[in-house]
Amino acid sequence: MQSKRHGLALALVLLLAAPAAAGGELKAGWTAEVLATETVDCTKTLVQGAWTNTKREQGVDPNLPLTDEILKELEPQIASMKKLCACAVRAGAEHYTKAEADKAPADLDRFVTDTIAKGTCKLSP
Repeated sequence: MQSKRHGLALALVLLLAAPAAAGGELKAGWTAEVLATETVDCTKTLVQGAWTNTKREQGVDPNLPLTDEILKELEPQIASMKKLCACAVRAGAEHYTKAEADKAPADLDRFVTDTIAKGTCKLSP
C-alpha cells in the first residue's frame, strides 16, 4: 500500500507540474484576511481536484480518501499550490471589487481558473 500511495503522490505532483505573478492594486473591499480565506479555499479545491484526477488516472478506487498521511507527504507540493492560488486570488481581487465577487462568485472562480490556465500564475518548482 505504501508504494501505491507513493505512486499516487508522484502522479499528483506530475499532474500539477507547471512553472508566480500579480501585484497591482486591490479593488475595494479586499482585506488580507479575505485574501487568505479565498486562498485556502482555492488550495483545497485544487488539491482535491488533483487527487481525484490522480486516482482516476492511476485506476485507483475513487473512494480512496486523501488522508492526513498523504497530505503530509505532499506538503511541499501543497505549499506550491497555495502560492499559485494566492497569486490567482490576488489577480481576481485586482480585477473585481469584493462586492462584485460576492454578487457573482462564479465569475471570480472562472477568472481565477483562467488566470491559472493562462499561466499568469504558475506553480513554483
